[in-house]
Amino acid sequence: DHSSCDLYMPARAIRAATVRLRGWRADALMTTPESEAAADQGSPYGRAGRCRPVAVDHGGGHLTLYGDYDGDRPAAERITAVVMPPDGEYLLTAAMLHSLAECCN
Repeated sequence: DHSSCDLYMPARAIRAATVRLRGWRADALMTTPESEAAADQGSPYGRAGRCRPVAVDHGGGHLTLYGDYDGDRPAAERITAVVMPPDGEYLLTAAMLHSLAECCN
């Protein structure tokens, strides 16, 4: 099937936040293998197709990218990901801590 491809992020990548496929103006819908959107990717009629590409996050840095069923093999143009710093510690600014506190309340 040339309308999907598997991508493996570097070992320090914890999770992909956004994926932009080559030739698209919108980011891919990020979903999990258990979701209805992921199940729809097996059918040319249910696949996101020309409306919106899909990135299925299998965990462990493994993504499956789906684009237009009749188009070229999808390729990532840009990935925004959470990455573990080399020393294993995140340095958070006061603004970041404030944002996290607002998010969790």
